[in-house]
Amino acid sequence: IITLPTPQPRHVAVSLIAHKTGQARLAFAPSNNRAEPMLVLALNKVAIEPTQIALNGTLNAKLGTLLPWLDPWLIRSDWMSGLGGDFKSTWLAVLPGSPNEAGRLMLPPLYGKGSNWQVTGEAKVQGLRGQWGDQPVLHGELFARFEADPQQGTVQTTLRTAGQAVELEASGQHQFTSGKGHADLRLVPVVFTDSGFVLSQLVEQWPYPFDVSSGRLAGSGQLNWQTAQATTLKPQWVMQLDKLAGHFKGLTFMGLSGEVVLANGAGLRTTKDAQLGIDLLDVGFPIENIKVGFQLAPHPGTRAAIVGIETFSAELLGGRAKAEPFQLDLGRKQNQFLVKLEGIQLNDIMQLEQQEGLLGSGVLDGQIPVEITRKTIKVAHGKLSARAPGGTIRYVPTEKVLILAEANPSVKMVVEALGNFQYQVLDVTSDYKPSGDLNLQIHLEGESPDWQAGQPVHLNLNLQENIPALLRSLQLSGEITERVRKQYQDKQ
Repeated sequence: IITLPTPQPRHVAVSLIAHKTGQARLAFAPSNNRAEPMLVLALNKVAIEPTQIALNGTLNAKLGTLLPWLDPWLIRSDWMSGLGGDFKSTWLAVLPGSPNEAGRLMLPPLYGKGSNWQVTGEAKVQGLRGQWGDQPVLHGELFARFEADPQQGTVQTTLRTAGQAVELEASGQHQFTSGKGHADLRLVPVVFTDSGFVLSQLVEQWPYPFDVSSGRLAGSGQLNWQTAQATTLKPQWVMQLDKLAGHFKGLTFMGLSGEVVLANGAGLRTTKDAQLGIDLLDVGFPIENIKVGFQLAPHPGTRAAIVGIETFSAELLGGRAKAEPFQLDLGRKQNQFLVKLEGIQLNDIMQLEQQEGLLGSGVLDGQIPVEITRKTIKVAHGKLSARAPGGTIRYVPTEKVLILAEANPSVKMVVEALGNFQYQVLDVTSDYKPSGDLNLQIHLEGESPDWQAGQPVHLNLNLQENIPALLRSLQLSGEITERVRKQYQDKQ
């Protein structure tokens, strides 16, 4: 049992089992209970060659038990609070040296003694697997080269995923005298292709509802720290996205591009306005040229993330959507914002219904108040109105509708009036419930030259549609977005 020199001394039980074959097992466990070891380092094989010694073994750690014991020395960040479970890995180390005689190992001399020393080394960890909470993160291998003397230590590492599709390089330096250090990180540009590497290949049994199948991803970062007095950590990371394409929860996206600069001081935040663009989002119908400018910052009280949307615009249904600046506080139960619609084409809306024989013309403007919670979306009293001078609605009923009209005078009147309806007023009030049902109240004023000698007609219609079911049917048919998707791909 050893005592750790912490403000409140902690006792750790250390056990070492070694065999003359070279195999060894070093274990660390809390001494105040009978829990399993929190860290086990095993040496399974030693291969002695003329110019080097090759060692390999395993490393097992119980993060939930180990990390609290390392608190006095560990630079902790908010993101580490979610770490838990077991960490398991195999490792390989190659040491320069030569066997002088059986049972002895000769290493290159370590020059100096006392406070004047120097050490260098290399390490390789194969079969590396990471985990965040209950979810796997990646698998691959780690290479490291390090040097240290009484003044400073330096390290250069390369982390490669299985198949070497993703490579992260890092180099760092720490000054032992001042307690200051820094590290530079670089994500070598990753190219995704439909016929080659996709994001889901990073981990076995990909558990996430998204994937990236084409485009380019790169990044770089810096990390500065100070441990002489109070430990402080100041990381910064720059992500560069170029024409990424993939899917998220069944929604296809293309042309995701932009740059995001993140820092983590007292919580994760952007250091400047981030700009993201999406060329095409297929939700069942195409939403194009999406532009979003935003800032990310932690709430000063709850530390929950606040996303400040500075700009938002998109093209859809022949028109445009935009929003005034608003905030999404992820710590709140609900958030509200207003989307303004301009130049929406009535005929494009009618095409969504896939109703045979229904055509229309006209331009609509309005606004949609949106309320979102962690699981639902709600719209109350959204409004759209037609621009002057109005437009037309033409409906050629199917045989089934004609039979229904003969039996129902109200239906017959509406069908006949809409045969060639020329409207001056079209007002739509919309309510979207968390269940997915959209209720529309439509008020029309105009006349039909072919019906009742063109007498003025006022119509009030109530329609209901389940939007998730409608969008699923549109995605299955693919008729609306296929033309736009082909146009987009032809431009690339």
